Amino acid sequence: MLEFADIVLLAVISFILCVSIWATHVSLTRDAWKVQKYKLYKVRDNLIYLVASGKLKEDDFIFQSFYEITNHLINATNRINLASFIQAVELARKQGIDPAESEKFQKIREVLRRSDSEVQHVANSFYLTFLDILIENSSILRLINRYSSKSAAVNFVASRLDPRPTSRAAFKYYSDYSRAAAAA
Repeated sequence: MLEFADIVLLAVISFILCVSIWATHVSLTRDAWKVQKYKLYKVRDNLIYLVASGKLKEDDFIFQSFYEITNHLINATNRINLASFIQAVELARKQGIDPAESEKFQKIREVLRRSDSEVQHVANSFYLTFLDILIENSSILRLINRYSSKSAAVNFVASRLDPRPTSRAAFKYYSDYSRAAAAA
């Protein structure tokens, strides 16, 4: 039988455990945006490396397209979160620099087919990095990403579950970039 002292000790341990979990969560989420931004820097650095190694020229369509969007996303988002990231992508789409927008994507795909495998890899890494950032910032997209392969119904329901415009836009970009990553 549990005595009063045992119950108090369990309560104290439970409290300490909860505070530890909360502190860990806060510290991880506080700096998560930095990690996401570094992923974009890595893509940009890989593009610059391709130019330095002679696999791409600075005036190549692929370099210009991906370098411009990567710089735009880095500069347009002080701290990456879902709202700031979606705003940056919407602005990029309005400016015509979004590489997943259908017309631009068709041209990128054609050029990538004739490109070196390293160039294709870096382009694909941009699309995958973009998707990672979206998924890391959206609980709905994490749900879709985890369970959509099991059922198309999960994808359908989850995409309509969150009524916020930012989440709907995130799902739209998630779909566009998933298509681009699969084809690149």
